[in-house]
Amino acid sequence: MVTTRKTKEDPRELDNARQAKRKYQNEVKKAKATHWRTFLENAKKNDAWTAHQFTKKRLGSTVPGGSNYPNAASLNLAIMPHFFPQNLNLVYMKPPRYIKLEENKTVDASEVAQALQKFRDTSAPGLDQVPYGLWKGIHSMNHHIIPALINHMLR
Repeated sequence: MVTTRKTKEDPRELDNARQAKRKYQNEVKKAKATHWRTFLENAKKNDAWTAHQFTKKRLGSTVPGGSNYPNAASLNLAIMPHFFPQNLNLVYMKPPRYIKLEENKTVDASEVAQALQKFRDTSAPGLDQVPYGLWKGIHSMNHHIIPALINHMLR
């Protein structure tokens, strides 16, 4: 087997080194695939959770200063700035522009449908923390519910 180190001494061996590297990487892939296939064939009820634990990326969770904290409050004071550092580059956001409604103005189903159409089902939820897919589902099942809620709040 030719290594990359030997190719520095003899550059003519570069192709052999590349082939050996490719062969090694392919053998590793085959071994991983075989192991995974065997794991899945013999999997029991809780093995899906085990597989998830093996495949998820692990983040460092060490707290500065180790475990030398006399109480939970001092530990909290160390953890918060460590894991959630203060962002000094805050971006100013203008508050949303509100439209002044006429005295007896109501919202109808077409306006709700038009507003919901702008958002994907998988978009992050708004300030109410309700996903847009849920609002769309409610509106598609009964298009009178959301306008009734909005109009009640407007009154």
